[in-house]
Amino acid sequence: VRDAVKNGAKVSFLGSYNADQLHAMNAEIVAHPFNWVNELSSVLVKVAEMKGASIRPELTSVINSNTQNSEAVNILAEQLIKGEREWIVLGHDAISHPQFATLRVLAAELARITGAKLGYFTQGSNASGAAITGLTNAVANTASMIESPLKAYVLVGAIDPEFDFVDSAKTVKALETAEAVVAITPFASETLKRVANVILPGSAWTETSGSYVNLEGKVQSLQAASMPHGEARPIWKILRVLGNQLELSGFDYISSEDVLAKWMAANAAKLTETSNEVSSAAFSYKPLAVEGLLAVPTTSLYSTDAYVRRGIALQKTPLAKRARIAFNNAGDEGAVMPLLNSKNTFLSRISEKVAAGCVRIPTEYAGDTAFYQSIKGAN
Repeated sequence: VRDAVKNGAKVSFLGSYNADQLHAMNAEIVAHPFNWVNELSSVLVKVAEMKGASIRPELTSVINSNTQNSEAVNILAEQLIKGEREWIVLGHDAISHPQFATLRVLAAELARITGAKLGYFTQGSNASGAAITGLTNAVANTASMIESPLKAYVLVGAIDPEFDFVDSAKTVKALETAEAVVAITPFASETLKRVANVILPGSAWTETSGSYVNLEGKVQSLQAASMPHGEARPIWKILRVLGNQLELSGFDYISSEDVLAKWMAANAAKLTETSNEVSSAAFSYKPLAVEGLLAVPTTSLYSTDAYVRRGIALQKTPLAKRARIAFNNAGDEGAVMPLLNSKNTFLSRISEKVAAGCVRIPTEYAGDTAFYQSIKGAN
């Protein structure tokens, strides 16, 4: 991005925290997360007005409820209209947002009207592969399986349940109350040891030959860089043995190449159909509001996955996790500190870079704090 700016690109952003991007910014919209739909709707209306285009009628309920005008909105709309090669990207904060479906539909409509490309910074390097395989489920997803706890869970991969979910506190509680929890993972955190009935040592991704599907729909295969550590085995082999033990069909693969060949036979046609276009046909919108300060999650660069969290050298850098919360208003500190559901002691920082009405809380120290909900008692 910085190289693009050096070559004349203009970059704008919408978020709840104005971090130093280390390059020039065209428009910066720092807003309360529950106002993001408002801001994006305003940009869409302005763009449609400037282009003389019509917005899809199914978005009327959003547009009519969430339209305003500001200098930043006008600047961003003009950028999208006049730019030659525009790219609209939804990042991690948008994807984990409780109104992500609405944000995605609005972004897709902006892309349609302006001719911009729509993209995502995915959660995980094989998100496309999982979706194409059919692991996305219209009946149940991770959130619903946590909201309505199940009797049994199987955790596959390098997952730390206390860190790797939007609502980690609720996730851990669901695992604690389950009758059976099986984890296939290269790491066993203290929390995982406490909630899991069985932990099977799966190898790390660097110790596993396999394939990924990128967002372009290209299959990318790799060889293991080293042998699995100790008694660990590639996760696909563990699943194969479990399938055999349960006398299930389709679990007789000898190599990861066999798995890929079977997968390609079933999914090759879908690779040519990958698209970032979003249908708004079944779209529904529910506005959100909150009393008091909103708890907004923030995660340090070296806490984003189970691997970097265990990087001893990385955890000694200035970018490692810090027990520090941030407010916009100095008057909020006294109201919030006693209400945080965490055993940790926090440093606090008052900064105009934080959107009003928010408190940024590091996920690594959040304890039972529920994100995207009110810190009750705050003014």
